[in-house]
Amino acid sequence: MVSRAASPSTLGVLTSSLTAMLAVAAVALIGVGCTISLDLTECGTDDECEEEYGGGWQCTDDYLCEPPPAECEDDTDCEDEYGYGWTCRDRDGECLPPENVVFCEDTSQCEAIQGDGWTCSDEAQVCEPPPGSIPCSNDEDCASHQECSIAGLCQDEDTGDELLGGPCQIAVGDVDDDDAFLVGVLLPFSGDEAGFGESLLNAIDLARADFDAVDGVDDRQIGLIGCDTESEESLAVEGAEHLADIDVQAVIGPDWSSQTEAVANEVTIDAEMVLVSPSATAASISELDDNGLVWRTVASDEGQGQALGKLVDYALDTLPHYTGVDEDDIPETTSVAVMHRNGDPYGEGLRAAIERELPDEYTEDEGRHYFSAYEPDADSTDIATSLLSNTADADDFGPDVIVLLGASEAWEVAEIVDGEFANPPLFVFADAARVPGYTEDITDALEGRIWGTAPRNASDLNYEPYTSFRLRYQSQFDEDPEELQFVPNAFDALYILGLGAAYGGFSGLGISEGMTQLSDGDTFGPTSSELPGAMHELSEGNSINFDGASWVLNFDDTGTPSPMPTALWCFEAGGLPEQAVIFDENGQFTPIGCGDETEPAQNDGECNNDDDCTEYPDNATPICQQGDCLWTCTGGLSPCDGQCVDTESDDDHCGECGESCGDSEVCADGTCSGD
Repeated sequence: MVSRAASPSTLGVLTSSLTAMLAVAAVALIGVGCTISLDLTECGTDDECEEEYGGGWQCTDDYLCEPPPAECEDDTDCEDEYGYGWTCRDRDGECLPPENVVFCEDTSQCEAIQGDGWTCSDEAQVCEPPPGSIPCSNDEDCASHQECSIAGLCQDEDTGDELLGGPCQIAVGDVDDDDAFLVGVLLPFSGDEAGFGESLLNAIDLARADFDAVDGVDDRQIGLIGCDTESEESLAVEGAEHLADIDVQAVIGPDWSSQTEAVANEVTIDAEMVLVSPSATAASISELDDNGLVWRTVASDEGQGQALGKLVDYALDTLPHYTGVDEDDIPETTSVAVMHRNGDPYGEGLRAAIERELPDEYTEDEGRHYFSAYEPDADSTDIATSLLSNTADADDFGPDVIVLLGASEAWEVAEIVDGEFANPPLFVFADAARVPGYTEDITDALEGRIWGTAPRNASDLNYEPYTSFRLRYQSQFDEDPEELQFVPNAFDALYILGLGAAYGGFSGLGISEGMTQLSDGDTFGPTSSELPGAMHELSEGNSINFDGASWVLNFDDTGTPSPMPTALWCFEAGGLPEQAVIFDENGQFTPIGCGDETEPAQNDGECNNDDDCTEYPDNATPICQQGDCLWTCTGGLSPCDGQCVDTESDDDHCGECGESCGDSEVCADGTCSGD
């Protein structure tokens, strides 16, 4: 990352190229400067203007010479045209080369001067950094532990190039220390899912700071080597191979289940590296022949799959999104479409769970279910076209519920196909799509019609370790982990690696053995104040019970923690808030949809399940949630004064609760009017 000395022959090539480029730039700038200060010349043809001022000048209809049109509107236009680092000058819309530019003729020159992974762009013949590099103009553009290098990229001070390569171009902490405990990170830091990876890396770095505060693990500070996967399986594998080459023994990531399985099967298991994913939820990961080396800090999708299937069944049964649709326009039979990434164990597992939960009337009738897959690199428009083609033989209304088991592409596909059906469909997503940044360009018309499932946020359970983590993260990074997915799980991933090393040493197998000792014994939480005691117990050969920031991490023998309750989240008011728990840790499903309201029930004493809740109004479903009895109205009704009413037609609650009509008025369509 830091520029190295070049050979005299290489420098000669660069100097001549730089001189030529600067000469051209100088002529252009002189021309522009002169035209600003001189009166425009009258003309008859473009040739006269070009002869007077230079190429590109034109003669207008008013017979005046005018300069060529602006080359750019913003920096993106210049980077697209010329490459990394080029900027657009506001004054005249001209593209300018980067201040720290290194001109080149081929990639070998860039690697000789800038380091492995740098390439020579074809268009501008300028050295460009590897994927995942974070550009900067000064230290303020970088994280607190980084500086802006002379190459114009964020980098830790005195980081040695020998640790970086390929997609692994981020270093955090004192990685140059010969005794550093190096941990690799495989996450997306660029592309559509960049925000997701950056938030998780922030959490990992927060955990690293806790270990640094107590002098690391066995006096070895933790250093992070970050590899940008761009959400691509090939880059995740390439990053893992680089980490193996530099003898990294512990890795956090990747984010997708398919990438996790590929990295494990192709690299880390054979290299005896321990791998911990904070977000890979596919049940098939528990079946890997991994010698105890593949772990995760998030529960398997078995629970979420059941919850998702039951939620889809509930939506098909109640059709809540048809509120306000004329009864004659509601189809007599309903249908469902499900799409997922081809070859992705996450999507395939959830689709299989949905199939198991759907009634036979759907799965045995080809006209009522449409299951299909798309390639991971498929364009959203192509996915949408495939969905429309696959459901073309549905009734005139199209599928009533569409399940999209992807990430950012799920939102884009929903936006594209929404207006293609006679009736507006209900869309159902899973946890991979619960990223606030995905909603920025989504139409408000989809609010209330996008439902999703995800492990429940621990804050709703008054879980102190999560609350403490949440406050620290929000203060440090100015974003609320409550609105993000898997952030505390990433924090926990580094914690269990550090604690595992305290017990079993710094080899992959030793760390893995140590992590088997974290589910039984004295309880310790994820704070720097509790770390010394936890690591002392483990170094003495004792086991502990580690309560993570995400949840209590009671690992099974496959390295998977016990399940969290599954919650329903909704797209509303531009956000993705949780609605309620719909599937608890005991496997009990509560039928709730987005827009359904809950109200505390009058019930003496605590409950253990829904059957314990016996007092609730007509047209309501009782819910036992965390020991308290609640009830929710069904069929689109609203809870008002302890009853479930239709505010479209109820004279005492017309339009909203408590809005009563006069003696001679009736409620129709939520409005009081005279007879």
